Amino acid sequence: MPFFSVNGQPAETLFGDRPLSSLIEMQSGRAENIVAEYGSDVLLATPTEDIVEQAYEVCHLDVPVLLQEKAYQADPREIVREVRDYGRTVRVPGFEYRITIPFEGHLGLFRHSSPISVGDSPRAKANEDGITITLAGYELTAEDLKAEIQKILNPIKLMLSGQNNIVKPFNEALKPLIRKLVEQRKQSILNARNIASSLGYPMVRAGHVPVMHVPVRRIIRPQLPPTTKFEPEPAIAEAEYQHILKIMDDMSVMMERSPTAFERLEEEHLRDFYLVVLNGHYEGRATGETFNASGKTDILIRENNRNVFIAECKYWHGPQTLTEALDQLLGYLTWRDTKAALVMFNRNKNFTAMVKKMVETTTEHANCKRGPTQETETRFRYVFASKHDAAREIIINVTAVNVPNPSDP
Repeated sequence: MPFFSVNGQPAETLFGDRPLSSLIEMQSGRAENIVAEYGSDVLLATPTEDIVEQAYEVCHLDVPVLLQEKAYQADPREIVREVRDYGRTVRVPGFEYRITIPFEGHLGLFRHSSPISVGDSPRAKANEDGITITLAGYELTAEDLKAEIQKILNPIKLMLSGQNNIVKPFNEALKPLIRKLVEQRKQSILNARNIASSLGYPMVRAGHVPVMHVPVRRIIRPQLPPTTKFEPEPAIAEAEYQHILKIMDDMSVMMERSPTAFERLEEEHLRDFYLVVLNGHYEGRATGETFNASGKTDILIRENNRNVFIAECKYWHGPQTLTEALDQLLGYLTWRDTKAALVMFNRNKNFTAMVKKMVETTTEHANCKRGPTQETETRFRYVFASKHDAAREIIINVTAVNVPNPSDP
């Protein structure tokens, strides 16, 4: 056998130090500790998904993936070994070879067990540089070395795949676990302080109303929470936000189905149709109108001199138009959990291509944190970071509406 023993060489037994189950348990406890260490006011003021992402980054596990295509070796080193030959000791000259295979993933997993057993654990040195295999022998050929390296790598890959069978479901369950921990602690704090997590703008409406029918209107009476270190901010309840979007969707469908009535209207005139039907459903406390016009295309609700809902209506003239409209919305909206809508009117012939480009452009915006979530065929929900505070989030629904061009035959 041309290979020398590697005893005494810089190698170690992989996957043998401690059980993988103990690491899983430790990381779960670590997630609980991260959530528990947030100060109460900081926890309440920080978006739940931001905490989830931060804790997940710390607590999830990446099973190493060997990058054999990036393997490299050190220069062979001359060595002399004493070997027993027919009862006598002889000194045999040879060479030592060191091959390092980089990897992506968590180094510590090489020191934890795998549910797949391969007999004797593979021996190699694991550090941040990669897995280093040391082989020594005399009269070795390239084929000898390749075969021996593969004999070591095969069980390593097999044991890593076994770890992945355990780690993958742990990672998949980790975000829901962290989210639950955060939400439970937030609710516990809020219950102790006897306040709501946001104002829960109580907009009263009566059942489903056809777009152009004006129902009997009732008055909105928001109730302010008591003053505390963490002050919940005015926000429209999600159910009301969805109802507003549904009303706007219905109005958009009417525009698409009655093209001649709308083909020559400018942005602000189209905006006014949304205002009419929205105010047919909701009534404000002082002005009699919940939804007001501000500037050229804005539709907004104000509470205590703050915008808690705002919509923009713009004609699509390419991605730059959308980017500028998003920047404009973000400039208006500075409160956490404020909800907004952006309606993009399209007069191009290829509506499908416009919708695709609209989604791409919104997703690539510098302040976009999450999304898109498709809510209708042409409406997409995003979560944006405020321009003024990255911890404050703004929900924006972006909708495409196909409006005919008056020049079209």
